[in-house]
Amino acid sequence: MTSHCVVCFDEEGVAYTGGHNGLVYKFEERKCTGTWKAANFGFVSAIRAVDGKLFAGGKCGTVTTFSIPDMTVETTCKFDSMIRAIDCMNGNMLIGTRNGSIYHCAGGNQKEIMSSHHDGEVWGLDTCGDKVVTSGDDNQVIVWDSSKRCKSSCVIVSNEKRQSKAGRASTLSHMAASQCSRAVVY
Repeated sequence: MTSHCVVCFDEEGVAYTGGHNGLVYKFEERKCTGTWKAANFGFVSAIRAVDGKLFAGGKCGTVTTFSIPDMTVETTCKFDSMIRAIDCMNGNMLIGTRNGSIYHCAGGNQKEIMSSHHDGEVWGLDTCGDKVVTSGDDNQVIVWDSSKRCKSSCVIVSNEKRQSKAGRASTLSHMAASQCSRAVVY
């Protein structure tokens, strides 16, 4: 027995759900007709069926592509954070992760096309020419290239591991105050 986290339907109206136990369940006419392992650990957090393929992403940061007719694994792709969203069209796949990144995948290549601060609040902002520098509760200082509209570099503030106190570092962060960057001067 498991809870089901996500659901999608294929072109034939067959339902697929992602379980908290890392399995994909196939439902036809209100009956479960099969299960397949999709996540190495944790739950299936995103699922999409399109063009005869089923894409299932998990807490483990892996997206598994199944061929729908026989549910064989075609590919697996690893990302840096839990998968939160999957969409596909014409051989292109967009993957959204829990840490705020969005990836474009095509032909076996994956490219980060968007990233952000992802835990808590952004506290610091400075500019220098075409660079914008931000810092925040997520233990990162990020340098953005405004002319290219992308992240050019990222620095981790601290490697110290400490539990967040009750009340957290700010109203939203899960990190300890020692790992939060509050201001930045570039």
